[in-house]
Order: sequence, then structure tokens, then C-alpha cells
Amino acid sequence: MKLDVESLRALRAVVATGTFTEAAAELGMSQSAVSWKIKRLEERVGNDLVKRGQDIEATPDGQDLLLYAERIIDAHDEAVEHLSRSDLEGVVRLGTNEDLRGGALADVLARFARMYPQIRLDVRVHLSGSVKEWLEDGEVDLAVVQIPTGDIQPGDVVLWSEPLEWVHATDHTFPTDEVVPVVSFGPGLVYLDAAEESLRRAGVRWRTVLECPMLSGVQA
Repeated sequence: MKLDVESLRALRAVVATGTFTEAAAELGMSQSAVSWKIKRLEERVGNDLVKRGQDIEATPDGQDLLLYAERIIDAHDEAVEHLSRSDLEGVVRLGTNEDLRGGALADVLARFARMYPQIRLDVRVHLSGSVKEWLEDGEVDLAVVQIPTGDIQPGDVVLWSEPLEWVHATDHTFPTDEVVPVVSFGPGLVYLDAAEESLRRAGVRWRTVLECPMLSGVQA
């Protein structure tokens, strides 16, 4: 029996996120590719590894395999990083915002530091609008920002995409003839322009009751 590292990585992502869709986004591949990797892994071990449903969970065999998968993946990545280490030197200036998934940026930066120990990373964090200006003005070399799909330029790399959704308290409704209170990040992010345009198209009146550039403030 041979266990493919990328299939083990797919299993870990599916169980961690609970859906094939989110696992695919995290791994940067299609949902069908993730599903195929899980199916091939199950065929190789001869047992079901996940319980398929609205929320995907690992079976007992899947849980057992995940214990080994973590060690296999970590050992594989450590070996690849060690053998891929570079003698490049210099400084890389990175601009980003705080709205990144589950510490993904920290993991990437840690791997980069191990692979390129002689390159210094200077990281600046702010709103996407400000970070984009830094890139245009040459203040940073790379930028991770959120932009509308229509603003993607040749040479840009799409790390992930996600729909914009309206959210409200589950125990509260808003009559269409009343002014809707809105909480936003304020100017400098794509959300505000998209939200205001959506409200105008729907003929809904609104007023901003809280404007905060930090994710933690908006969530509170």
C-alpha cells in the first residue's frame, strides 16, 4: 500500500474545514480534484475515511490515518524545505491586510524563512486600499489585498475568491421601509463600495452606525 502525500493533505483539509469546497479553496485546487484524491485514498486503504454529509467528519479509520498523516506531511514538508534552501540574500517588503484565513500568512512566512534564511522579510499590515497604494508607489515589493474580480490585472495571482454576503443577527429582521443600520470597515476596502451599490439597487435606505477598519471590531 502506498500513501500519496497530497492525498493525505487533502484528507486533512477536508476534515479540518468540514467541506470539500473549503478544502479545495485552501489547497488551491478544484473540488472534484479533492474528491478524487479522497476516493483514491479510500480505495488504497480499503475503508471509508470520511462521513459524507452536510458537515464532513472523519470515520474512526480516518481519524487513525490522520494521526499518521500529520507526521508524514510534516516530515515531507521539512525535507523539501531543507533541500530547497537557497543562498539568496536581500530584503523582501510585503504588504498585507489582517483578513487572512486561519493564520495562512504566518504559515507561508514561516516556510519562506526556513527556505530563504538569508532574506529579510519586512511585513506591513493595513487596509487593502492602503496596501495597494504602497505597491503602486513602490513602497512594498509584494501585496496581498482584496479587490473586486473586475480589478484583477495581468500578472496578479488569485490566492482565493469568495462571495460577499449580508449578515445580521438571527433574532432581528429589518422592514424594507425602515432605515437599515450598517456596520462596515469604512473606506479603503472593497466591501463598502459593494455594500452601498447593493443597497442603492435594492432601494434600501441605510445609515452607518459603526465604522471600524479592524476585523475584530466589526465582529464585536
